[in-house]
Amino acid sequence: MTQIRIATFNLENLDEVPTGQRPSLAERIALMRPQITRLRADIACFQEVHGQERPGQPRALLALQELLARTNLDGAALVSTKPDGDAVYDQRNLVVATHLPVLKREQLHNDLVAEPRYQRLTAVPVDPEPVKVGVERPILHVQIDVDHDAPGSTVHVINVHLKSKLPTDIPGQKIDEFT
Repeated sequence: MTQIRIATFNLENLDEVPTGQRPSLAERIALMRPQITRLRADIACFQEVHGQERPGQPRALLALQELLARTNLDGAALVSTKPDGDAVYDQRNLVVATHLPVLKREQLHNDLVAEPRYQRLTAVPVDPEPVKVGVERPILHVQIDVDHDAPGSTVHVINVHLKSKLPTDIPGQKIDEFT
C-alpha cells in the first residue's frame, strides 16, 4: 500500500501587497515556508490564495509559487478554482498542489439541492420570512493517481473553504437594548 501525506493550509489572503504595507509577502513567506516544509505533503490543499496579474499575461498564482519555492512542492502542479478562461480568481482561490499525476479536476457549485434558508425566530419582531443563504464559493474536486502500478489507486481530493461570517445581531436580543 502506498502511503501519502495530505495536508490542508489556509493561507489567509496570500497576495503581494503594496510597498511599505506589512506584513509584506516576503515576511509572510519567511514565516510560512518552514511550516510548508515541515508538512512534507505529497498533496496539499490551500485556501485563500489570491491571484496576481502581470502585463499581457493571465492572472496566476505567483505568490503561492514563490511560497512553495525551495520546499518539496517547488514546481508542483497547481490545480485551482478558475472563472471562465485561463486565469485564476483575483481572490480566495482553492488550490491543490502535488507532484503526483492529476487525472481530473472539476469545479463544483451547489446545483443539487435548494439553497438553505435562514429565519431569525427569536428576533423582536420575528423575521417575517426566511431568507436564502447563498453559497458563493465553489468546491474543487481533484482526482490524483497515487500509485500508477496499483489498480484503484485514485484519490479524490475535495478542497472547500466555507464562508465564515461575523456574528449577526438579532433585533431585540442584545443586552444593552433592554437597559
